Amino acid sequence: MNIFKFELSRKKASVLIWSVGIIILIFISIAPYSSFAADVEALEEIFRSYPPELLSAFGMNDIDLSSIVGYLALMYPFIQFFLAVQAANYGFALLSIEEREKVADFLLVKPVSRTKILVSKIFAGLLALTASILIISCAQYVILLLLNGDEPLDSEVLLKLSVGYWLFSLTFYFLSIAISVLIKKIKSVLPFSMGLVTITYFIGVLADITNSNIYNYLTPFKCFSPTTIIENRGFLLENILISAVLILGSIVLAVIVYNKKDIQGV
Repeated sequence: MNIFKFELSRKKASVLIWSVGIIILIFISIAPYSSFAADVEALEEIFRSYPPELLSAFGMNDIDLSSIVGYLALMYPFIQFFLAVQAANYGFALLSIEEREKVADFLLVKPVSRTKILVSKIFAGLLALTASILIISCAQYVILLLLNGDEPLDSEVLLKLSVGYWLFSLTFYFLSIAISVLIKKIKSVLPFSMGLVTITYFIGVLADITNSNIYNYLTPFKCFSPTTIIENRGFLLENILISAVLILGSIVLAVIVYNKKDIQGV
């Protein structure tokens, strides 16, 4: 079995568990919409009574709650949070798992370059992450269709929001890979994943509270915010460029450092 297939087989259970977990989260988050939809004005009145800073902190400003897509936008950052943890888990585990299980020597003595090992592992993780996003997005569409009743869905915006999930997750995936090669040894992936996601999430909250654009360049949560996607019916070019720079920079850094890194074996 080659490296790509082996890495992909490792992630089958993970893809299923994460996908089912996030689908359940989406259902639980969106299910109350049917009861709120009957009295949207009352719900919006409640939100208007809150301080603007509080609404900004939780991404509740400038959201149209009269549609189920608007309600999804309210829950979108929380869904993003768990997608980011999944992507970061994949990224941090990608190169550290062999060292952690003390089988790195077995991998590195194979007649393949470190670059090929890295690329094979990256593509396996990328395919697993993409498969998970596809499953989640399809399930999300079905959930919204069932809960929306006879009202039409804005399929174009929903597609853009799903693409947003994917681009957002890719950014965390590659950032985590780049950070992981700079760390001598990762004993447990979750603390690093949670740390990265939590820090970037609160940078996004800080950006909303202060209305400062400078923070937008420091967190993927602002590059792929639901209000921006819905208002523009797509993505801002500058946000795509920021994400592309982060991804490409992370790949280059990972290749350079991994090829020179002293990897611990048994």
